[in-house]
Amino acid sequence: LEYKTPLDVDVRCEPSSDGNGGYDYGSVNFIVDISNNAKGTVSGDFIINSLKGVDNYKNLYENISIPSGGRETIKMNVLSDTSQFRLAASFITDDGTAVDFNGSTSYAVCDYAYTKPVADGVISDGEYSKKIYLGSDDVVDIHAVDPYVGTDDFSAKLSYAWDEDNLYVAMECTDNKLFDESPSASAMWRYDSFQLAGVYDPEEKLNSSVLTSVLYGVTGGKNTLEMVKNNAVKAMTDEDSGFEGAIQRNENTTVYEVKIPWKTLLTEDTEVLEDTVFKLAVLANDNDGAGRKAAVQYGEGIYSGGTSSEAFIKMYLSKKITN
Repeated sequence: LEYKTPLDVDVRCEPSSDGNGGYDYGSVNFIVDISNNAKGTVSGDFIINSLKGVDNYKNLYENISIPSGGRETIKMNVLSDTSQFRLAASFITDDGTAVDFNGSTSYAVCDYAYTKPVADGVISDGEYSKKIYLGSDDVVDIHAVDPYVGTDDFSAKLSYAWDEDNLYVAMECTDNKLFDESPSASAMWRYDSFQLAGVYDPEEKLNSSVLTSVLYGVTGGKNTLEMVKNNAVKAMTDEDSGFEGAIQRNENTTVYEVKIPWKTLLTEDTEVLEDTVFKLAVLANDNDGAGRKAAVQYGEGIYSGGTSSEAFIKMYLSKKITN
């Protein structure tokens, strides 16, 4: 029996409990799973060389022994003002062999919309509490082909908020060349456009393929919403759905802003509650005139054309005031 690697490391994170059934969003549970795919027991020390997201973090876990097919789980609680982490670590076996690992993990905290954003394509002060930079040097991915020349060519800032009725999302894209006029709604993903997919499944009872995904861009000279997949009780594209969206261009910046009623994302009529999880993926596409050139994503799944929410960002819906 052959294995690709004798040891595999998976990393994940989640906000810590506040002791009252909610979450402490300034404290993070960081979890490392080390799996042994070798034919025999592997023993040694696990060293965390760095943990981006926590300043100067290093740690040593000695005398770890993992039987063949087994797994060792290391749990850490760290104080951090971010929810995006990158781990650099090594496993040093008893015979001195070093196996290096790098891994990224993240979650999102969606703040409550105490000031209701207006989906007008203008990101006004107070509408959103934070912006997440999506660029080539971040934990998130940017997919690009030559001659992509960096973040001035294409990058983005993502903002979001929620209340009991709606999810609000704004994406401010830096784009040196606008090319957004798609010949058809279904082809908008090949042009400058915005995509979103998500599922509200706090009890983890739905299949990962149960989700709603949409495409928003320009076709026929008009802003167009295209349904890619729909498992919600109300289609977002219905005229009476309550969906609102806008696209605004200002020099080298394009802003996509949407107000999405929860009923167009929910698979059943239920309340959306504080401190529950919404699984989300967001993506913006770039075309400079010669086909799809780049795509910046927050949460995996859309770019690959997949229909599963397994790699989506876990977004915790918070009513706490966070920075």
